[in-house]
Amino acid sequence: MNANRRILASALTMCLALSQAAAAESESVRPAGSASAVAVDVGAARAELGRWLDARKADESARRKIDELWSALPAKPSELDLLDALARSFAVIDPAAAQLAELCAKPRTSHIVPPQPWLVDGSTPSFLANNMRLVFGRWLVHAEMFDEAIEQLSGLAPADVVAPATLLFYQALAQHTLLRKEDGLKTLGELDKVGPNAPRRYAVVAKLLEEDLKSLQDESLDHIARRMNDVRRKLG
Repeated sequence: MNANRRILASALTMCLALSQAAAAESESVRPAGSASAVAVDVGAARAELGRWLDARKADESARRKIDELWSALPAKPSELDLLDALARSFAVIDPAAAQLAELCAKPRTSHIVPPQPWLVDGSTPSFLANNMRLVFGRWLVHAEMFDEAIEQLSGLAPADVVAPATLLFYQALAQHTLLRKEDGLKTLGELDKVGPNAPRRYAVVAKLLEEDLKSLQDESLDHIARRMNDVRRKLG
């Protein structure tokens, strides 16, 4: 396959990946009992959230609002349901989290994204920072700001967040686009180990990404052409 056809195939793979990612996220709001439901540990997340609320000395009014958010979860929530509930809970208490959650609830309208230095500030509790970095990184991937997404998602491990399959999936999407072959294949291998705990669509797209990365040869015409295409993307 010549370079132009490989670029086209890669572009189609990425378009499919992003559309399937959006579809996978929409599945998280399907009725309980859906075949797409993913088992998650709601109790552990609530317990960790409770400790964070205690540390923040949250008042009863805020706690009631947060309880209402979690009561609205489906009987069998997906990990994306859990991540969304957690982000909304943080937003009730933390102004910076509220601003970021509002940003990530809308499509990107500018090439300039407000910096979020608090996410990497050592004084920010890791439970808050790690999960909001995932929320932000996922949004950045959908906004096709892959370098910024990698910056947010790098260094996070599945155990750091309430949505481990989502973390690995979006790390892999960004690594694939930025031609980070070895990193991408490693991440996809980790995602494969998640197995039944990953949304089905993630697994389907992950296979396409893996096949595409394995076929990519360093300094081939295809590789050089993709790098040039990435430069054009960054220049807008």
